[in-house]
Amino acid sequence: VTASAVVNIPLGSSSHPSEGILVKSKDDPTVYSISKAGKLPISKIVFDSLGLRFDQVITVSDSDLKSWLTGKFLSPREGTLVRGYVGTTVYWSVDGELHPINSVFYQSKGLNVFPILLVPDEDIASFQIGLAFVV
Repeated sequence: VTASAVVNIPLGSSSHPSEGILVKSKDDPTVYSISKAGKLPISKIVFDSLGLRFDQVITVSDSDLKSWLTGKFLSPREGTLVRGYVGTTVYWSVDGELHPINSVFYQSKGLNVFPILLVPDEDIASFQIGLAFVV
């Protein structure tokens, strides 16, 4: 490659950061986790439940943040049970998706001994929802 060829490479946003890196811009308080598909917003409840800290968050330029695709909310930790404050459906976090489960599945798999993470009902639709697990 010649020096003149390098000079002619168009400028653009920086490369996509590594998966799992936490980022935000200085003008937007939303924290995102980088994934293969883009950036996943993290709700405060999930941020806290994952034990994340703000000193782990890297501030990036607004243009870089806007250049990465935005996906659904980052799911809670694998195996977490989730329910809305008002809604009665319980979800099980598996492979980055919330799967609705019925009471028979909940009891038969022994999930009834684990705590349930309560989230605002309006946040449920912001997570990636998978197929129902039922018995």
